[in-house]
Amino acid sequence: DQKDDNDDDDKDDDDGGDDGEKSANLISDDSGHVYRDREVLILLPEPDELERLSEAGFTVIEKRQLRRDGAQLIRVGFAADVKAVDAVSQVRELYPSAAIDLSHVYKASAEPAETAGKSMLPGKLDDRRSDVSIAVIDGFSAGSLPDGVELKSFVKRRSDLPHGAQVMSVLLDDLKQMGEGHPKRLLAADVAEYFKDSSAQASAYNLVDALDWAAAEGADIINISLAGPPNQVLASVVRIATHPRIYA
Repeated sequence: DQKDDNDDDDKDDDDGGDDGEKSANLISDDSGHVYRDREVLILLPEPDELERLSEAGFTVIEKRQLRRDGAQLIRVGFAADVKAVDAVSQVRELYPSAAIDLSHVYKASAEPAETAGKSMLPGKLDDRRSDVSIAVIDGFSAGSLPDGVELKSFVKRRSDLPHGAQVMSVLLDDLKQMGEGHPKRLLAADVAEYFKDSSAQASAYNLVDALDWAAAEGADIINISLAGPPNQVLASVVRIATHPRIYA
């Protein structure tokens, strides 16, 4: 049945989101790419000592160990008088083998025309099921989902966004048009977060966490209908999900 799984079932310091933090400020660079102010993301291939970060003036905000292979995902903060590009360069010098980038955020793509403004989701999933498991990573804090959808939230400041239900409606309708039953498992990862003075968006950290969860749960297809900038950490986790142990 549909449920919101917020249990701390992983080896991490936090099960997603920013418990105790105020809503982060968002910054736009010259290319229009939006990121969280004074934050850097790091993906270490293996757990490592982090003392060098504090020695260099960085602060660990949040970290978790990926579920499938033990890589370590870390959000670090830096001082206000340090430029973002300089902070990224400094962290790359500290951890040459890690994937490192700014803490970018991503917004929902345009509403699917087929479902804009309304929900076409069934009340429950059909008994006839296909052989695939599908995960949809999006915003699911608004609207209801069919019984049988496995919902997990990756944020604590959840934002009122129905986009994920709309995407899921299109997905299920496409399967129906193909003569397929509903997925063997249908996973929903809620990554829509409230940011001060901004529409609902998803942070790269929570996207990585959700991707890792979906892959660990055995999803054959992972759908993300979000728009935003390229990010080295996010790209690395996409490669890990399809080809384990590749980090470059």
